[in-house]
Amino acid sequence: MKNSRLINVLSKLDETDMSQLKDMTLSPFFNKNKKVILLWETLASFRKEMEDGQIVFEVDHPNFNRQYIFEKMYPGKTKITSSLNVEMSKLLSLVKELLVKKELEERPFHKRQLLMRGLLRIDERSFFVNQYKESKMLLDNHQRRDTDSYLENYLIEREYRQYLDGEKGRTARDYLRKEAIALDTFYLARRLNISCEMLNLNLLFAQDYDFPLLDAFGQIIRQPTYQENSFIQFYHAVLKILRNRQDTEGFNNLVSLLGQPIAKGLSKAEISEIFTHAINFCSEKIQEGQKEYLQKVFELYQLLILKGLIYKGKYLDLGRFKNIIGTACQVNQTAWAKEETIKFKKDFDPKYGDGAYNYFMAIINFYEGDYQAADHHLGPELETEDVFFGMNIKSLRLRCYYELDKSRAFYGLSKSFGSALRRKKDIHKITKLAYSNFLKNVNLIYKYKEGFSKRALPGLKEKLESAQVVAHKDWLMEKLEELKRIR
Repeated sequence: MKNSRLINVLSKLDETDMSQLKDMTLSPFFNKNKKVILLWETLASFRKEMEDGQIVFEVDHPNFNRQYIFEKMYPGKTKITSSLNVEMSKLLSLVKELLVKKELEERPFHKRQLLMRGLLRIDERSFFVNQYKESKMLLDNHQRRDTDSYLENYLIEREYRQYLDGEKGRTARDYLRKEAIALDTFYLARRLNISCEMLNLNLLFAQDYDFPLLDAFGQIIRQPTYQENSFIQFYHAVLKILRNRQDTEGFNNLVSLLGQPIAKGLSKAEISEIFTHAINFCSEKIQEGQKEYLQKVFELYQLLILKGLIYKGKYLDLGRFKNIIGTACQVNQTAWAKEETIKFKKDFDPKYGDGAYNYFMAIINFYEGDYQAADHHLGPELETEDVFFGMNIKSLRLRCYYELDKSRAFYGLSKSFGSALRRKKDIHKITKLAYSNFLKNVNLIYKYKEGFSKRALPGLKEKLESAQVVAHKDWLMEKLEELKRIR
């Protein structure tokens, strides 16, 4: 029972979804089957609230099985029949109906397009024209654009051409151009979006994608039709820096666009993705040794906060916030980082308790040079668990032990960290390599610091400089320079 498709889907619904599903189950418009209502009530009785406020199914309850549920639905019967599967399928159909309904609520223009099609089907042409004009007015004033909105615009224009085809004495031929422009705009917007994703995969994973038509985009986009289209202009700017990672002028143009009112024309999801492309460009430059890009990426992060693009659902995106805090500390903005951490603590996912807050404060303390306080914040609740940032916590704790000269703790953690890293399967190979190289180098440097290594310091430095992928490379280079001054 607990592995059935119905239970798997129901387990993913939030409380609002479950409340709406209950209403649909009880509504004669959606359901007239009393057994489906009984099935819903029986399943709902197994839902309980957890300590973190989440409500889940008690799938391990001894009565959460097909036999018990069948006997509740069919009193007096003990032999399970296919009737239970039939009722489960009907309830699953209601869930599917609910999910479709919620998606349509998120796409009001798609709902309008379907309404227009329905009006044509019943030959209600006057109301159709009213809906078309209203839809076009709303689309023109719609502030947030994404590829779906361009598709919906095209579909609405297509419905209008269908309307014209049925009008006596009128022809849709003259209107074909307008429909074609709507289709071209959708295609160009989506093609730019996909091309950026493919180019990004090429950079990250060395995927070998072909890119036909890319060279023609520049000429097409210069046409007046697309010059004021914020979505197309943004993604064209992203495309240029993805094709040429040395295009600093293109990067500066993209950053300029992000700070202008034109950015308001994109949906939050799209503008967040574009920020990510700009941030990745900075990260590459920083890895190449161009440290001035640290300040640039910090300013991008500040703009992200200003635009409210640091959330995943109702909670803070902890991964992104970690990068913000780390970058702020690297540009000597630890006071600002501390203020932001305190300000946004209320928006952390409750299931992490104080763990996220302590981790961020540990980062700040570390950059302030207060290694004792950093070690304190990496306390018992972060002692054995990866929590949310896994290797970042271990590597920060290891650096604290280095700075505090906690030799036994350093070597103990280094050994367990290495073992955990080798066992870890759910990690990208480049990330794994970066932390493996960090461990090798930090161990060599610490042994040299303690006088247990016969390696020459210049050799250690040369080896580190030549390594392409190393986590916390700047800190390691700093430790080598410190040893050089001491020796």
